[in-house]
Amino acid sequence: MTGGPSLVLDISRSQGHLTAGLSETGATVQSYETVPADWDEISAISSCMLGLLEKSGELGGLAAGAGADLRKHGRLLYEKIFPADLKRRISALPSADLTLLIDEQLVFIPWELLFDGQDLLCLRFNLGRCVKTRQPLQRSASKLPDTAWRMLVIADPRGDLPSAAREAARIRQELASSPAVTLTSKTKNVLKKYLSRN
Repeated sequence: MTGGPSLVLDISRSQGHLTAGLSETGATVQSYETVPADWDEISAISSCMLGLLEKSGELGGLAAGAGADLRKHGRLLYEKIFPADLKRRISALPSADLTLLIDEQLVFIPWELLFDGQDLLCLRFNLGRCVKTRQPLQRSASKLPDTAWRMLVIADPRGDLPSAAREAARIRQELASSPAVTLTSKTKNVLKKYLSRN
C-alpha cells in the first residue's frame, strides 16, 4: 500500500489505433487519447520480451544482458503505445496503486514490463490487471471450505521494513472476522526454525 493515489489506466484497441486514458479510481469524468498503432510491430516487440523472460527463467535470474534488453524493448513499446501527454503524466506520478483496465485483445502485451525511462511499470507502481472481455462470465457457486484455511503471514522479518509490518497488520485486520481463515502472523526476529515449524 502506498498511501498515494489509486489510479486506473484504461486501454482499448480498435482497428489501427490504441485509446488510453488515466484517471483516479471512481472519477466521474475521464479523458482519453488515441494514437495510431502498428499491431504487427507491437506484437513482435511483445513476443521478443516474453522470449527474454522465458530464456531468463530457464537460466535462473535475468541472463547476462537480458535485463538491459528488457528495458530497451520495454522503452520502445512504451514509446509506441502511449500518447505523448499520457507519457508525461505517468512520468510525473508518484508511486501509486495502478490498475490496468485492458481490452481482451491487448493481454499479449507485457504491460508490467513497459519501461518509462525511470523504471519498469511493475517496479514503479503497485500494479494490477483487469481485463475487459466480450466473453460471458461463467459463475460458479461459491462454497466455504469444510475447515478454515490456515494462513501464515511473515512480514518485516528483521525489523527494518516498517511498511511491510503495517501491511501485515492490515491483512490481520481484514481477515480477523473471517470464519474461513485461521491466520497466524509473525514480524521481527523470524528465524528459519520458526518458518520450518509453521
